[in-house]
Amino acid sequence: MGNWWQIINIDKRESSQHLWGQLGSWFFYPHEHLLSHISIPCLPPCTSGATALQSGPLAHMPVEILDLFFDELRGLHEVIYLAITCKHLLNVGKRHVLRASREYYAPWVGCRLISLDDSTRSLDDLPPNMLTQGEVKEIEETSLSDCEFEEVERSLSNFSARYCARVFHREWKQPRINDAHNFVQRLYGWRTPPSPAEGNEEVSEDSAVERDVDMFKTLYGDGRHPSYPAGVRVLCNLSKGEYVRADGLTVPTYANLAHALLARICWTSHQDVGMVCADDYRPQLTGGAWAGDRFCVTSLNSLAELEMEAGATEWKDMTSEVSDLLTHIWENNSLRWVVFCK
Repeated sequence: MGNWWQIINIDKRESSQHLWGQLGSWFFYPHEHLLSHISIPCLPPCTSGATALQSGPLAHMPVEILDLFFDELRGLHEVIYLAITCKHLLNVGKRHVLRASREYYAPWVGCRLISLDDSTRSLDDLPPNMLTQGEVKEIEETSLSDCEFEEVERSLSNFSARYCARVFHREWKQPRINDAHNFVQRLYGWRTPPSPAEGNEEVSEDSAVERDVDMFKTLYGDGRHPSYPAGVRVLCNLSKGEYVRADGLTVPTYANLAHALLARICWTSHQDVGMVCADDYRPQLTGGAWAGDRFCVTSLNSLAELEMEAGATEWKDMTSEVSDLLTHIWENNSLRWVVFCK
């Protein structure tokens, strides 16, 4: 059966569990949700350009007051509802739409991530200083069993299995796109059917609804994929000031930046990972140099705008090292990659 693996977000207390045995049984998936959860979105091009003067009362309301309205709205769909009311609100609400879009599509940006299996049973076997003293104390003191007579090892994997919310599974996916679908249906439902004598108004009202629907869909995305900045995509380790370029992962045909991330954050005390991996590469895969660090994905042009943690002074390109490991995995396990990613 192999070991039970989890991708754990320590800060959000969320995890994606992989119950299908060893690392070689699930490493080769596309991991689209993992990748999107750390990919910083941007506003779509349609929100740029000049803003028309508005004659309504909202146009005379101070921007600070409008900001307070937007600040009260947390859901992305709610922020967009208000923003598409008129062009003035759309102009004021751009930064709020961007804020809500990042919270919705990329909630794992800047969080500590580790891919851990259940063979790592001791907190002392985790990467040094990954957990705070408070987190260690909580794991050591919190009950991990529903039965007072059952002994359960106080490990991060057991704590996560009991107290972390599950993400990326089928039941988790659907609600993320329901809000967009339901609002589009309501937009059409709000339109009052015109009388036969109002033919021209029907065309005008239909056009207005279509514009609202199009703008909502453009700003919201499809519940899975928002707009991203143009240019070469890079995986950034904000803790160490290191990055991997997507265009440098050219040899492993199906490898993406999610695989680059997993290749650096996997952590296990067990050497059998369920895939062909030579002894000189295995330590890289089982003792990930980035395990427990903080990450994001953005464009290479935006790299200079990111804030690194204290101690990192300039960005270091790790593409060659990561690509070398993924190439080795590809050359020895290509059939699995083809089966799961094609």
